[in-house]
Amino acid sequence: MELISKVMPDDYTLVDTGDWHLGNVNAHIGGIKEAIQRIKEPGVYAILKGDLLDSILPNDKRYAHCAVNIPTPMQSLDLLTDLLMPVKDKILGVMLGNHEYHLINTLNTAWELARRLDAPYGGYVCKFIALDPRHRVRHKMFFTHGNGNLPTGAKDVIQRIANQQAALKRKLEGTGHTDCIYMSMGHSHKLMVVNPTINDEVMMTDNGKKLKQEYRVTSKQNVPYIPAESRWFGCSGSMLKTNTAPGVGAVSYSEVFMYGPSVLGWLEADVVAGSMLGLRKVVT
Repeated sequence: MELISKVMPDDYTLVDTGDWHLGNVNAHIGGIKEAIQRIKEPGVYAILKGDLLDSILPNDKRYAHCAVNIPTPMQSLDLLTDLLMPVKDKILGVMLGNHEYHLINTLNTAWELARRLDAPYGGYVCKFIALDPRHRVRHKMFFTHGNGNLPTGAKDVIQRIANQQAALKRKLEGTGHTDCIYMSMGHSHKLMVVNPTINDEVMMTDNGKKLKQEYRVTSKQNVPYIPAESRWFGCSGSMLKTNTAPGVGAVSYSEVFMYGPSVLGWLEADVVAGSMLGLRKVVT
């Protein structure tokens, strides 16, 4: 995995995004440009979590010529470079996903994009370490492109969402990076937020004579171990539409495999006075 550190301002917003799938006819170009416009704003930075390019070649079982609107991955990379060049100084990391990984023995497009933008390369998994002006750790964040799916089998929608949130938390928590206040993955094309639960938990204390009921206290964010109940967990969504537009004549593999519609967008993490205070969805 990669370690990326940077001196950060007291207050900033992190755009957590990936799975743009540029080169696919179903890529939401308007949403991609909207995300880039957001990154241009003062105090906003970004982590790009892979599958930025569709990178599906004819020898891939998912390949359908009718679903490709940019002929080669290199042409997609050139377009993506042009789109991101105005915000190159705001990018905290460029990561690769499973789509780019299929081409890694020929060309690591994520590495090449990072080189072109003079931005840090984040590999498939990275940890971001936010520093104060004296280079002391403010907080750490864990990012992976991810793999596998989150369960969708529950009959009730409330239970299904709860199952997916629990699976997301369990998958990320299982990586063992206990010093990260925020842990995030992509890949599954779901836009999900799991907030800390510690503030909802009640504990019993005493003063030696009387019992007292009070809420648990939020943990510090620059310590080696942060309880899972004090962390945020996220799944950063995608910019790939499930269904092709009528009349285009294209067929997407998401339609073939009967995937449900995806919520298009990204996540934003808010940091105030050096501490992460919130995580929210942005739908485009």
